[in-house]
Amino acid sequence: LGQKGSRRNIAGYALADATVADRFTLTAGVRYDDNSTYGSALSPRVSAGVEIPKTRTRIFGGVSRGFYAPTLNQYYLAVIGGTLTQRLDKEESSAFEIGVRQDFLDSRLDAEAVFFYTDYDTFINEVQLVQNAHVIGGEFALRARLLDWLETSLNYTALNAENSADGTALSYRPEHRANAEVTVTPLEHWDITATARYTGAQAIAHVLSTQALGDLQVAFFDANGVPASEALSSHFILGLSSRYTHGIGKPWLKELVYSARAVNLTNSSYQEKFGYPMPRFRFTAGVEARF
Repeated sequence: LGQKGSRRNIAGYALADATVADRFTLTAGVRYDDNSTYGSALSPRVSAGVEIPKTRTRIFGGVSRGFYAPTLNQYYLAVIGGTLTQRLDKEESSAFEIGVRQDFLDSRLDAEAVFFYTDYDTFINEVQLVQNAHVIGGEFALRARLLDWLETSLNYTALNAENSADGTALSYRPEHRANAEVTVTPLEHWDITATARYTGAQAIAHVLSTQALGDLQVAFFDANGVPASEALSSHFILGLSSRYTHGIGKPWLKELVYSARAVNLTNSSYQEKFGYPMPRFRFTAGVEARF
């Protein structure tokens, strides 16, 4: 776009943590930023955790205040009639989270659940400056190793991310996301892992915030001239990988590691971000020597 710009940011932080009776932990920190464009900002954070030995339960949580300056690319994005119109403000937010982690069966099974909430005073929604937004959600994770040769894991995230003024969804924040993984070890030093990943539909931003003209409704096109719809469709991706470690035991060569990986087994067409199609089926293999 022929725009030139510069920015200076000086920052420093301090962090302190303490542990009481091997059960209670407390961490407190603060970061100070002095930005030549956006001025100064103080970002404090406090987190704590407590463990109940009898039940092997850990409860944790934290509160924080954040500051984020838009990138130079975001800042100098909009040129209309040869005049730079976009002046994104800094992003500021307050965040809160609380969670619990529980072990079962001598740590062969553990589960974790986390609730989080972030309130944005200002939020940079791709090319739109949202004056008030929030993200609320939860995450659940489960890991199991009930057999020596089998390990499984699952995590799921649900969230609601929206512009608080009009209720529209924030871009590229899927309401549902899940990952599953199964690893088997049929022989010593050989493991095979299957993965599955689901990402729900994601909204695409269609508003450009400008200094001179306010918020403008705009259309975005990919490299083939196809306009963006209201949202990216959901997608489900499968993967398979294997790894075998061959011990050599020589002074000049300890072991060889053979690996192979296949991604997107169903050869699906999908995008994580509009205009950037992800590769279809792909396969890689290799050998690693350890000396």
